Amino acid sequence: MAIFNLLERKKMANLFNAFANKSLKEGEIDYDYEDKTFQNLFQALYNIPDIKEIYDGDIMMYGVEQTITKRFQNLPVQFKEDIIEEVVEEIVTILKHNLADHVIIVPIQSAQFNNIMKIDNLTFIPQNYSREDKLKIIARSTKKTLAETVWIANHTEKSRSEDFLKYPLLLIKQTHQTTTVHYNSLNIAKIIIYSIRCFYYGNIHKTSKDKTSFLTWAQTSLAEASHLAIYSKETWRQNHKPLNFDVSVPFDLNWLEEKELAKKFKNFLKRIYFEENLDDFNVCFLNALILFNESIKQNTSISTIITMTIAESILTRNRNEKRLRISAIIPRLMKLPKDKQKKVARDFDNLYHKRNNFVHSGESVSINYDYEGSEPSILEEGRKLIAQLILSYPTFEKVIEKKIPNSDTTNSQIIRMKYWEKHVDAIFHDIIY
Repeated sequence: MAIFNLLERKKMANLFNAFANKSLKEGEIDYDYEDKTFQNLFQALYNIPDIKEIYDGDIMMYGVEQTITKRFQNLPVQFKEDIIEEVVEEIVTILKHNLADHVIIVPIQSAQFNNIMKIDNLTFIPQNYSREDKLKIIARSTKKTLAETVWIANHTEKSRSEDFLKYPLLLIKQTHQTTTVHYNSLNIAKIIIYSIRCFYYGNIHKTSKDKTSFLTWAQTSLAEASHLAIYSKETWRQNHKPLNFDVSVPFDLNWLEEKELAKKFKNFLKRIYFEENLDDFNVCFLNALILFNESIKQNTSISTIITMTIAESILTRNRNEKRLRISAIIPRLMKLPKDKQKKVARDFDNLYHKRNNFVHSGESVSINYDYEGSEPSILEEGRKLIAQLILSYPTFEKVIEKKIPNSDTTNSQIIRMKYWEKHVDAIFHDIIY
């Protein structure tokens, strides 16, 4: 594997020796989670990229125990630095051996689409597919036999959600340690569904691509789906998790069949969630995505507050003149045509006034709606631009990373946010001066 220099091998050997000589008793390892030798060794192992990527605490403990006890049965334990890479490779091999394919299955209530759709590790199965066809697709995804899939699906319906297979389904393939998939499954499903909603409202809602229709009786009469399911080839890896968020996507999804839109959606998902090292910059946009999903469910007053809060969190952190900054920056940052910039600036200025009147005076937010026309209100337009702002995260990320000089040694947890704030400030400065 050749990942250590001599100094690193010596350090790792010392950590193994300290832990083993403290913990080896009668040929077995006695774990004390509070012990410093345990914490130091396992933190050092976790920091190795090949281990961090596929980490599981219990399996790594087993791997460490195996590498020690196969070499030493009695004290003293004395690992030499020249075998440390071999020892670490054995632990990595044990972790890899326990990786497995899992499929997180989410009933996506009210979703409207006609054909099976695949985007990377995501598979969308429409509601109009028969139960048998859905089970065949799930069986192929999980590498189970059809009979095994029928058995676990029956269990899901009897013990969790009786109409589980009558819904449109989202299948999310995850190759990882089973405990990791079980622990993260709800968050993974939540971010994907939240991203679908944000993408819809940012790009599709009330456009020619929006084919959303009224829900049929068959869609609205189903018993509520209360769980997601995790299926895998091996039975012990399967699980169910109670849904703790709204999984409905009550609009048309056929636009996901368009290659360009699917590509944009896939790129956003990859950047907003599947990056492992989250910093303030990632988290700012991730929180904005979560807040946006709250905004579309609320009444006009609360939705206005949340929409403006998202704008504040992305564009005016630790800054004054928030109303002025938001209304001035958004049209330029989003590179809107000049003939639209003034109107958008006025709309956001208006929305922020309404937000202030509600917060400070208790005055309900009133929005003029044209019920006979299809033109969106200023709140809908504002939400659309905020959705597009969130969806532009991959573009902003590239812009910011180009601005960071190699000489900047700022703490990695704040560096990208620092340069994002500088970038936004520069746009505002150019407008004012």
